[in-house]
Amino acid sequence: MSHRQGIVIAAGMVLIVALYLMRSEPQKKNPIEEQRSRAWEQLDSFRRTLLAGAEAAVNRAGSEQEKVQALKRESDLWDSLGFQQVAALYAFRTLEIDTSLPNRLNAGRKLLDAAEAGRSSEAGQNLTFFLYETAASVYEDILASDPDNPEALAGLATVEIMGRGNVMNGVQRLLGIVRKDSLNVPANLTLGKMNMVNGQYDKAIIRMNTVLKSDSLNPLALSTIAKAYVAMHEEVKAIPYLEKALKKADPELKKEIENILKKLKN
Repeated sequence: MSHRQGIVIAAGMVLIVALYLMRSEPQKKNPIEEQRSRAWEQLDSFRRTLLAGAEAAVNRAGSEQEKVQALKRESDLWDSLGFQQVAALYAFRTLEIDTSLPNRLNAGRKLLDAAEAGRSSEAGQNLTFFLYETAASVYEDILASDPDNPEALAGLATVEIMGRGNVMNGVQRLLGIVRKDSLNVPANLTLGKMNMVNGQYDKAIIRMNTVLKSDSLNPLALSTIAKAYVAMHEEVKAIPYLEKALKKADPELKKEIENILKKLKN
């Protein structure tokens, strides 16, 4: 079975499960349509025109390469407007055409980040579930042919913890990854998040500083360090990290950071 076939089959199974979970509400839109509809209603006419143009570019693409590029541009546009979940789903659509490892990892990353963002946003549980499980299908497909891929291993472990609630199993997987690769960014990010949840703020700072060794402007690592300092009542130390995180933060995280900065500076 090809990568493309594996991804399409896995995604289809995820969608069937998502629709099965909504069987008691037959008139309700599926989670993708629901989120996109909500997003569309929040847009003004100018932004709707931009998105309509991006969708038209996808439809008139003459070659597979042109279609992939058009889908990526539409994904980036949704992301720039602050709709990370919708952006991730457009990135996933590129896998119908481009099944290269970099593109699969990129799609998995976007899906996982969108699912994480959905946990603290207005995105519904059905959509968040769909995003986690679709990310899992992408990572499982990668691991079928590349069983030691560190990013896919870390991504799947994150789904186990955050999406499926199998915390101990997921944590043990992540610890195994960092024992082999101490600088693994996805694994350290998730372990740092777990440290924050458990009130282990000093350990969270250590984990996120490890991430910064590989990705010095990682907005999630920078903002998590800041939050840890705030929780430890060392607000002065938090401010430089928050200001640095703004440089690469997505719209949703940027808004959160700005709110924290406003509170700290008032």
